[in-house]
Amino acid sequence: MVRDTQNNNCVTCPYDCYTCDNSSNCLTCNNSTDFRVFNSTSKRCVSIDGYFDNKVAVSVLCPTNCSLCSSLTVCSKCSQGYLGPNQLCGDRPLRYYANNQTQSCVKCLYDCFTCDGNNNCLSCNSSDNRTFSNSRCVTNDGYYSDGINPLCIQCPKTCLSCNSSSFCSVCKTGNFLDLTNQCVTSCGVRLFLNLTALKCQSCPYDCYTCDTSGFCLSCNGTTDFRVLNPTSKRCIPLSGFYESSITFSAPCPTCCATCLSATHCASCQPNCFLNLNFSCLTSCPERFFKNTLTWKCSACPYDCLTCDSSQNCLTCSATNYRSLSSKRCVANAGYFDNLAQTALPCPVVCKTCTSMTVCNVCVSTYSLRNDSRCYKTCLDSTYADIPSLTCKSCPPSCAICQNASYCTICVSGNYLRIDNMCYSSCLAKYYADNDQLTCNNCPYDCYTCSNDGTCLTCNAAIDHRYISIDGKRCVAMDSYFDNNLPVCASC
Repeated sequence: MVRDTQNNNCVTCPYDCYTCDNSSNCLTCNNSTDFRVFNSTSKRCVSIDGYFDNKVAVSVLCPTNCSLCSSLTVCSKCSQGYLGPNQLCGDRPLRYYANNQTQSCVKCLYDCFTCDGNNNCLSCNSSDNRTFSNSRCVTNDGYYSDGINPLCIQCPKTCLSCNSSSFCSVCKTGNFLDLTNQCVTSCGVRLFLNLTALKCQSCPYDCYTCDTSGFCLSCNGTTDFRVLNPTSKRCIPLSGFYESSITFSAPCPTCCATCLSATHCASCQPNCFLNLNFSCLTSCPERFFKNTLTWKCSACPYDCLTCDSSQNCLTCSATNYRSLSSKRCVANAGYFDNLAQTALPCPVVCKTCTSMTVCNVCVSTYSLRNDSRCYKTCLDSTYADIPSLTCKSCPPSCAICQNASYCTICVSGNYLRIDNMCYSSCLAKYYADNDQLTCNNCPYDCYTCSNDGTCLTCNAAIDHRYISIDGKRCVAMDSYFDNNLPVCASC
């Protein structure tokens, strides 16, 4: 104890101290009874070698052969023998080898009964079903090792050798290795016996049973939906199923009687029609009709949206610029039929047309020429006929005209008379202007004249005139006088 001067009484020292100061630091230790020595650094009384601190005054003796320990069951250093796997000191146990540097026992590899420090087996335990070979304890035939425990386990009774209870590698005589690595006396369905390899091998996917050449012997119609083809010796899909390249045939799509895939019908069930995309339908899509001769959806004529079996149009598509007329879908006004679904627009100057280069009727202010195109003006020798919006031919003697009865320029050898028509000669009292190709007025006194105004003939009966002495003018006859008009007045 130590004296508490403040309270004037004695206080118990810590359990490890023999004597102590007021700060609870040990001052002396009792080696003979407490088996402790003073540690000047920590100022504690620590257990001597061979003893351990049990949190009471007297240190406890370590287990036999322990020079250092932390409890009655945990040695850290031995005074004699080796530190074993139970953390106690003693003789080296089986399946361990002695490590002289650490004075401890180290476990051998799982297959060894005894071993050296290089992990080589020195002996084997026959009870482990192992035999010594090349410094290892190998598994006996008919047994397998789990790679962890020393004891080898017996293989299934039909196995000669195995890797586990469910994995045979070699079978006993009269047994065969199946696909699950089990040894069986006979191969099941979908397998055949390979007598060379003594293994059960898979039949081709379509067979229920097969021979060693891979030809089918029987098929399963109930679950695989297959039937044997005696010629090819293959299990082919039942009607209404198709080959999916796996054990089970797949059902054809709705309405298909036979098919090649989920998207390819070969023939249809009654009242179904084969479409162009190889699907079977109860009704055909637009632009197709039900062909009850072929049981296919046959194409309507290009102009029809829908049609009957006689290929007459029933309805037309407004978006294709067509309208129904006489059981055909004709192009709307301003469009033309180009032998395709959609009618094409006419050129902008055409009101109706049959192609991009053939107009039938022009829009207002344009006229149709002989080349079947619409123009703002007509060519020479033609004129714009307003009612018909066409370019019509001028009379043959007209080079340019406004209409069929109004010439403006004549062709060579013809002359424009006062009636706006072209003739090969001019009337009396007119002369032919060969430059302008017009009939111009003669001087009033002439019946006929030359282009320089000289009279050539006179009209005595009507105009009462005769040719002058100089032969250039028509002068008044006796009893008449010239009143500057073509007909002379009586005196």
